[in-house]
Order: sequence, then structure tokens, then C-alpha cells
Amino acid sequence: KAKCLATSASMARRLIELAPAPKVLQQAKQVLAACEKAGLSDAVELKYDARNPFVTCNGTFEPIYKGSKTVSDPACGAKYSPDCAGQVCNVSQVGKVGADGSGLMVSHSQA
Repeated sequence: KAKCLATSASMARRLIELAPAPKVLQQAKQVLAACEKAGLSDAVELKYDARNPFVTCNGTFEPIYKGSKTVSDPACGAKYSPDCAGQVCNVSQVGKVGADGSGLMVSHSQA
């Protein structure tokens, strides 16, 4: 719908490599054929590099590529870009992003 044909073709190729169920494989091949027929270009520029591993920022939903700085929620470990430090975690709704947390501490000396 957004006419991101190059990105769609790339994702369809990767899906085909995974050898999915026959119905999904057929759909991926149809998408790939349609993208190649219409020309491989993206109408909208995406902040996405298919060749670079990443995790998704849980605050902005943008990729954080390998080697970039991240901060996390001490309660659940969700990753965020440094811009989101100090906010309440969107995943756990408990922790403060970037804060230090000791986790669960169990002591046998407590009675």
C-alpha cells in the first residue's frame, strides 16, 4: 500500500529462504513477482537496513542497530534508544528506562 517495493521484495526473499508453509510460500512468491514487475523502488524512505542486525526501540519503534548505544528497563530488560531514558517502560509499565535495578534479592537470614 505504501509502495515500498524494494523493502517488500527483500522481505519476501528472506521469507522464501525460510521455507514456510506452502500457502505462505505462494503468497511470498506473488509479492516478490509483483514487486519485481512494478520496479524495485521505495516511495517512502524507511529507517531500515536489511543487512544490519538490530533490536527495536520500545519507545519509538525504530531500529537500534548493532553497536549503537542502548538503555534498558531493569524490570523486564526491554531495549530503548538513549533518548527514552527516564521514561516509564512501555512493556512492563513498572520500571524506569535506564535506571539501575538490583532485581529480586533473596536472603535466607530474613525470618
